Amino acid sequence: MKDVEYSLGVKQISETKFQGNAPLSKPHPSSRGVYGGNLAGQALLVAIRSSPKGFTPHALHSFFVKATSPDSVVDWEVQVISQGNNFCNRLVKAIQDGEIKYIANISLTRKNSNKDATEKYLNYRKRIEEQGEEDDETHVQKPFGFGTPYPKWLKDSPPESLNLDDRSKERLIYHKITPEMVHLDKTENENEIAPSERKLSFYVKWGNDGEVEIKDPAFQYVGLGVLSDSYFLTRLARILRIPDINHFNTILYFSLSLDHIMYFHDTDFDVTQWMGFSFKNVRFANNRALLEGEMYNEKGVHVASIIQEGLVHFNGIEERAKL
Repeated sequence: MKDVEYSLGVKQISETKFQGNAPLSKPHPSSRGVYGGNLAGQALLVAIRSSPKGFTPHALHSFFVKATSPDSVVDWEVQVISQGNNFCNRLVKAIQDGEIKYIANISLTRKNSNKDATEKYLNYRKRIEEQGEEDDETHVQKPFGFGTPYPKWLKDSPPESLNLDDRSKERLIYHKITPEMVHLDKTENENEIAPSERKLSFYVKWGNDGEVEIKDPAFQYVGLGVLSDSYFLTRLARILRIPDINHFNTILYFSLSLDHIMYFHDTDFDVTQWMGFSFKNVRFANNRALLEGEMYNEKGVHVASIIQEGLVHFNGIEERAKL
């Protein structure tokens, strides 16, 4: 079992300063800096630790400013932007050698559980039925919402039907890849669809066979940050339907995350269970790819959205793209 609550944890130095317990790791030996998902995850933890009890993140907007070294821990500085009863905002900076390496603006809220909201409403309705009349002062609104439907690829291939992909196991990230991700002949209908509308889906989770144990609920957010930056920026050759290459291979071209945005729509997720991830590349220009994705819990509910812009150099393989 891996102690992620230590390796990705932080200690508080002062009211506005934190420090990572251990250096963060690279996604690949050839990478310039540490894995961006670990930075996002640790930033979310710092925001939670610097906020009153009961606040959890609902949005993260961040930029990877400079490569972060895996040779030393990250120092974190926090600025309190706002503090209200139901929302608060933290500006979080990752610093090494006196330089900002990563910066994130994180908004947190007390109310982000659809389960709690539904339970509160049902209790209210029960009380009204027992009393026989409504009380305007204690009125509870019925929860309302909708999300992106669960992708067909994931419906057709539940995780238990797919092989385990452990190529990212050093970061405790595991995937299960749907057949449509790697076999172009299974999705010939995409030839009639614009590249910006081609949507790919796979599974991802943090740890396998119990190697990640989460005791502190804050590390569910750390874990989602870790998972949210994995795999999808390396899948653009598949979106472009480039023939005669192995689409299972994760290193087909140069790519680098420039920014990272996360929206948490609910608290009902467990990163140690298989989560669905679906995304598309809505724009590519000037060697930059803009990606939009959705993450689903094990019940198939859309619980988080991811937006990322990455720097990409295809090195000529794009000449065979099916546009």
